[in-house]
Amino acid sequence: GPLERAHIVRRENRRSLNALYGRDVDRIGYTDQLLSASIGDDFYMGISEFAPGKSGHRPFMRYHEPGCHHGLLLEGELELSLEDETIVLNAGDSYSFDQRKRHRVRNLASKKAVLVWAVSPVTLDVAENDPVQD
Repeated sequence: GPLERAHIVRRENRRSLNALYGRDVDRIGYTDQLLSASIGDDFYMGISEFAPGKSGHRPFMRYHEPGCHHGLLLEGELELSLEDETIVLNAGDSYSFDQRKRHRVRNLASKKAVLVWAVSPVTLDVAENDPVQD
């Protein structure tokens, strides 16, 4: 019905967010899909799949506007860098931090990692996006 079409996202109908970033998936090492029905209202939620050992090209990011990033690692292991601190996340670990902090998430392990994340409020205005390192 109309409410299902407006509010439910079936797995096969998830929208890719990678085009929004303007970077090739093979180069940055992860895919992002929108889990929310839209990017609007007070937050949006997505799922990222990080290829094994290929996410070393993800740049550090920082946003202009106040807000929070939240995540739950469903599978694998990820390295979360917040400012100058590096933290290893394992499946089942979660995080929340102010999106104005310089941050990066990478998969340096030999298995894929799957992360569910949310951003609140909706913010797409990146203040700092360090160059991709090769």
